[in-house]
Amino acid sequence: MASLDLAAPSVIEHTKEPMIAVPQKYIRPYQEPPAFSDGNPFSSTVPTIDMKQLVLEEDIDLELEKLHSTCKEWGLFQLVNHGVSSSLLEKLKHEIEEFFKLPLEENEIQEKARNTIESYFLELQTLAMTLVRLMGKALKIEIREMED
Repeated sequence: MASLDLAAPSVIEHTKEPMIAVPQKYIRPYQEPPAFSDGNPFSSTVPTIDMKQLVLEEDIDLELEKLHSTCKEWGLFQLVNHGVSSSLLEKLKHEIEEFFKLPLEENEIQEKARNTIESYFLELQTLAMTLVRLMGKALKIEIREMED
């Protein structure tokens, strides 16, 4: 088992300068790196799923097929038009940045940050349940089977 390097820089230190490669200390040598057809990991873009298109009744079959194939082939996607307010996302980002600027002793979640994080997670929970239902529909799984 690998030992934990406690002298690692804080998260905020890693964000101060652009990083084009993963620091060597975070790479696990026993794992195979992903294979890219052209050898360039930056040439492939992560697929985008449009939530607004998924919840509209028009072309839903096409969008469900796109969601299904993306999950099957990629295992991840970027969700756009998801309905989580941009002001909440910006507030969350700001409060997280402020949290990581605090000295380690003061890094207890403060009430202000706690409220923002709880609001964000409530919106994410609703979004996640909608996505799960849509994935089930794409896989032709009855909703009652997923609820069990």
